[in-house]
Amino acid sequence: MITTGPMSAQELQEAVLNHHVKLVPKDNSWLMKSIAKTLTTVKSSAARKFMTTGTIVLGHTIYYPKNRSPWWFHEELHHDLIHISQWEKYGLWYLGSYIALWFPILGSWWRWRWEREAFLTNVRWHAMPIEEAVETIWKEYFHPWPKKEMTDWFHMHSLEREYIKDKR
Repeated sequence: MITTGPMSAQELQEAVLNHHVKLVPKDNSWLMKSIAKTLTTVKSSAARKFMTTGTIVLGHTIYYPKNRSPWWFHEELHHDLIHISQWEKYGLWYLGSYIALWFPILGSWWRWRWEREAFLTNVRWHAMPIEEAVETIWKEYFHPWPKKEMTDWFHMHSLEREYIKDKR
C-alpha cells in the first residue's frame, strides 16, 4: 500500500519501482492521442489542454505531458501513486467507477470518493490550501459534490496530519 503520509523523493522513487509503475509521456501513447483527438470535438479549455496539462493514471501507468517530467512535481506524483494504490485495492471496480465518471448521477460520488483521498495527500503534505483542492475537484471533475461538504470533509480529515506528525 502506498502511504498517504509524507514521502521523500527517494521514497517516491521506491514506490514507483515497488509498484511497477510505468511513466509514459502522453505523446508516446496511442491511447492518449486517441483521447485527445476525441476531445477536440468538445469545446472546452480542458479538452484543448489535455495533452499539455495534468496526468492520467490507468492501472500502473502514469501518462504525463511531454513538456515536464513527473519527477519534477513531487506532489502530483504522490497524488497519482494514491490512485495506483486505489487501483491495486479495488481493481476493476475502480476502473468501472471511473468510467461512470462521465455519467453525472452515477459517477459523481465515485469522482468525489477517489479524488478526495488523493487530494487529501496534497492538502496534508504539500501545502495545497483546502479551498484550492475543492475548487480543483469542482472544476476538473464535473462538480461531483457540494462545495461546502467537500470543504468540511477536508477540514475534518486534514486535522489528522497534526496527530500523525505528533506520533512520529
